[in-house]
Formats: sequence, C-alpha cells, structure tokens
Amino acid sequence: MDNFASDFKHKSHMKTTLTRVFTIGFAMIFALAGCKKDVDYSYPMEIVYLNETGHSISLTISSDYTPMDIVLGKGGRYSRTWASGSGPNYPPQLTEAKVVFDDEYTVFHRITDQPGTYHNVCNSADYKCTTMNDVKTGRVYTFTFTEEDYNYAVNASKAD
Repeated sequence: MDNFASDFKHKSHMKTTLTRVFTIGFAMIFALAGCKKDVDYSYPMEIVYLNETGHSISLTISSDYTPMDIVLGKGGRYSRTWASGSGPNYPPQLTEAKVVFDDEYTVFHRITDQPGTYHNVCNSADYKCTTMNDVKTGRVYTFTFTEEDYNYAVNASKAD
C-alpha cells in the first residue's frame, strides 16, 4: 500500500505543479497579448515643386510644421522628404504661400481660398500624388507651376 500511496501522492503533486505552470504561462500570454499599445506610425512624404514656366519663382510657404523659402529657376525643381505622422494618404496642409515671379509679380495663395479659383499651392487637390518607388506607404506630392500661374500672378498684380 505504501507504493500506491507514494505513486498517488507523486502524481497528485505533478498534476498540481503542471496546473500552476500552465496557469502562470497562460496568464503571461494573455497579459502580453492583451497589452494594446498606441503606436504613432511614420510615413515618408516628399513634396516636389516644379517650375515649367520661363520665369524664376520665389516661393515662401507658411505652415505650422513646414515653413519653407524656395527659389526655383526657369525649369527648376525643389524636393523635400520627411516623415509624416498623419498617414500615407494625407497631403501637406499649407496655410499660406507667397509666390513671386521674376521678382516682380506677386500673388498670395491661402488654404481658405475657394478651391478651383486658381491653381493654389495651399490646395491639396492641386498636387499630383504618386507612390514612392522604394517605400509603398510613402507618397510624393508634386505641384507644377505653369505659364497659366504666371499669367494669373501678372493679372493679380495689375489689379492691386
């Protein structure tokens, strides 16, 4: 009878130990899997300004996070890349831009201006959006200045 009691006691002790190990193991798995951490993802974003006019352009952009002073020669290009926390499909939110052609004709673009009134640097719909070649979550936003933009600035300057 001693062997039977000894085996029973040993098996009972093993069962209790295994139960504790599994309970602690599952508790740890649930604790780790249940942790929901807020993560701010960063998406690469590139802004490109192209000058397809026969005129030089000075561009001063006011924005909460991207103030810029840019000079574009005839046929010039400007590019800047940074990480955006807004998500991959959100274009830059620019507040105001001062565009000067040939150091002579000035026009102001504002985010509050009616969309479609003119080709507006502050209107995200006037940017062409493409996917970056090397990062599928990255976006390239391209704004192209044309002769039409130059003519608009000349007419706006004459009206003032």
